[in-house]
Amino acid sequence: MNNWLNENREQIEYYIASSDAILIERQTQLLMLVDIFNAYFTEKQNLTFLDVGCGDGVLSKLFFDLYPKNLFHLLDGSQTMLEKAKNNLKSANAVFFQDTFEHFLKSKTNEQQYDFIFSSMAIHHLEHQLKHELYSRIYAMLNHQGLFLNIDVVLPNSAKTERIQFKMWTDYINSYLTKRNRASEVGKHDNLPVVYKTKSENKPSSLASQLTMLADIGYKDVECYFKYGIFALFGGVKS
Repeated sequence: MNNWLNENREQIEYYIASSDAILIERQTQLLMLVDIFNAYFTEKQNLTFLDVGCGDGVLSKLFFDLYPKNLFHLLDGSQTMLEKAKNNLKSANAVFFQDTFEHFLKSKTNEQQYDFIFSSMAIHHLEHQLKHELYSRIYAMLNHQGLFLNIDVVLPNSAKTERIQFKMWTDYINSYLTKRNRASEVGKHDNLPVVYKTKSENKPSSLASQLTMLADIGYKDVECYFKYGIFALFGGVKS
């Protein structure tokens, strides 16, 4: 069972409060997301956005704060997360959907077309084949020249590179905390990679396999824009 969907409030609150520290270069990735969007869209209004696995709506709020004259759709399986997203986007033109990825793929009830679809730290909860189905569904829902971007964790290619990347992860967290005068918290998250790996809800796929998947589906300009250890930002365009 995915703990987000099981409404594990303790885990949800921990994630929200700690995300800038435990997700490598989170703010950098968000800035890159905006930069890539700006490169593809000259007009910044009257667009349709879909936030897939929106969590507390931090990505949609980022774009709403910059470009408010757009329509935002947010989808998540957790009622708790959606309530937080609604609170973060009170003044936005926004529609919220509570749905799991699995049901979303089966139902295909949303026939809306989108200019920009994005996701952060959510799709790795799907098995590899379901990722393909979701990427295909997203492709079908994109308008011509629509953009899809995904921030997520990816599977290392070997046990050795996994050890290296997991150490990069904890080193980053401890460096982040030290630089922000939070030395008392250094070491607090050192078991995070082990916890992440042992949770059955985490089903990461390799970056290479997902880039190939996107290209095979039909996405163009398929690219990885950022990678630091297991954290990556990648996507493509529907031409």
